Formats: sequence, structure tokens, C-alpha cells
Amino acid sequence: MTVPIASGIAVLLALYAVVGIGTAVFVHARGIDNRDSDVVGGSIGFRILVTPGLVALWPVVLRAMLRHGGIGPAAYSAPHDGPGHRLPHRRHRSAILAMVVAILVLLTLGWMSLNTSGNPPG
Repeated sequence: MTVPIASGIAVLLALYAVVGIGTAVFVHARGIDNRDSDVVGGSIGFRILVTPGLVALWPVVLRAMLRHGGIGPAAYSAPHDGPGHRLPHRRHRSAILAMVVAILVLLTLGWMSLNTSGNPPG
């Protein structure tokens, strides 16, 4: 990969991250408590845990905000109480499996790129 292409990709990734960080700050400051009733009174630890997801998925978050007229109450909240209510565990297992596979693929590609670069270190 040539240097101009690599630097262009780095600039695009930096812009993506900057917009994602701005979106995460906006959502934390203005409406994550309004969007999901389970979040009300959430700790700083919770906010730290969801921030990487907000940064990475900012296009989805902004699209949902625009579609629903800003940050307001969610149309759907997972049932947590009551008889006969179950969370969609099958979807959770599928999502976890997809994340594990993606992480393994990315780690393998990174390891292969380190071992096959052909350039001496330094």
C-alpha cells in the first residue's frame, strides 16, 4: 500500500472517530437517559462501557435519532419482568458468535501482516 493511500485511509478513520466521539458526547449529555428507561440513574461505569459502541456505531445512532425526531423514548423496551417474558437469547448467542469470529479473523489478519511484511524492522 502506498503512503498516500495509507495516509488517506488514516485521515478517513480519524474523521470517523471524531464524528463518533462527538455523537457519543451528545448522546451522553442530552438523551441516553430519555431513550431507555433502564439507563436512568446509570453509573459512570455504564457510560464508559457503552461509549465505544456509540463511537463505532454513530451512523446507526444518528439514523435512529433522525428517524424518531431526536432523542426520545424508545419505541421498544425489552421485557424484563413478568411471567412468560424472555429476552431474545438466540439473537444474543448469534451476536456473540459473530463478534468472536470477527475478532479472531482480525487478529489472524494482523498477525499475518506482521509476519509477511518482508520489511526489516526499523
